[in-house]
Amino acid sequence: MKKKIIILFSVFLILVGCGREAEEEQQVEQVTTYAKFQSLDIQIDKNQIIITGEADASDNKFYYSVVQAEKEIGREKEVRVDKTWGKFIIEIPIMKEMINLDEVVIVNLYTRSSKGEIINPNYVPIDLQMEMSEESE
Repeated sequence: MKKKIIILFSVFLILVGCGREAEEEQQVEQVTTYAKFQSLDIQIDKNQIIITGEADASDNKFYYSVVQAEKEIGREKEVRVDKTWGKFIIEIPIMKEMINLDEVVIVNLYTRSSKGEIINPNYVPIDLQMEMSEESE
């Protein structure tokens, strides 16, 4: 009976030890993959949205995608910065479909883990309807 208890206890300790190792690896990756943004400025021209700012991102790159009404507009794009808190400019063409919808355009700035998962998403809402009505006044 004591042997069975010792064997079960040993197996339990091994399983607990293996589970923690995977947890520690995941935490390390989350700490080393990052994207931070500051000094964002958004301007809307008749034909495009211009986002400027500074980024500090692992591997000196981050990604962005544009979403409206839960539909991705265009493909994900990569942006490179030269150094820590490097300056960037993103130019997004304004399409007729974007103006015709009542939904707000969302620009999502983020980085990706080595597994391809989105990390540190930053959502930037852009209300084209409000901007277009201000321009017509």
